[in-house]
Amino acid sequence: MQKVLCGLLVWVGLAECRISDAHRIPTDYPSSRMRTEYKLDVLSGWIQLYYDLNGKLPSKFDEVDSVRGISSGIDKNALPPWEKAIEDGWWNPIVYQKIDENSYRLSSYGEDKKPGGTGNAADITIIRHIGGKEAL
Repeated sequence: MQKVLCGLLVWVGLAECRISDAHRIPTDYPSSRMRTEYKLDVLSGWIQLYYDLNGKLPSKFDEVDSVRGISSGIDKNALPPWEKAIEDGWWNPIVYQKIDENSYRLSSYGEDKKPGGTGNAADITIIRHIGGKEAL
């Protein structure tokens, strides 16, 4: 069972499997920060798929809901909770901002839900440019 669970964690991309002993997986692993980084990656994939199917970025994030589960062939309602939720590792909303026609920003404000901060309260932000030409 331990090997199967370990493989499942690696397969879903949540974290590499580190088992401190043969009997349990540490309850604090993966961290909320790691789950947030993973979630931003998953959401970026959804946005890329939305762009590929529609030729444009969504103006607001709930438009992406139409493509959830398409890439894996899984009914979006059957996705695991961390794939369904549009929240970070602390279960706070992830902020989507369309910067221009080809660029967007996804942000988590961290554990404290406020911009800025340090440690677990630090923001996690990715900015992606898709389609079109890169700005010089």
